[in-house]
Amino acid sequence: MGLDKEMEILKFDNRMREWNLRKGRISKEEVDSYLSGLEDCQNNMIKLELEEDSAFQSDDSVNSNFNSEGLSNSGHNGMGSSFS
Repeated sequence: MGLDKEMEILKFDNRMREWNLRKGRISKEEVDSYLSGLEDCQNNMIKLELEEDSAFQSDDSVNSNFNSEGLSNSGHNGMGSSFS
């Protein structure tokens, strides 16, 4: 299948919609029409309730090693090499 065909199939995909709007490939009216034509699948959903497992709780000692930007507070990038 060619790229043009794939782009046509994905033009209303959530991951592509904003890009297609910016590029003028689709209009806001086309998006609104497409979205209003979608089937409401709310009755098909299944609600999952997950129990918290202590083995998967966050470890504050690990999290405290990183600042708010996700950079290591220990002077290296966490990958074994240092920034100069």
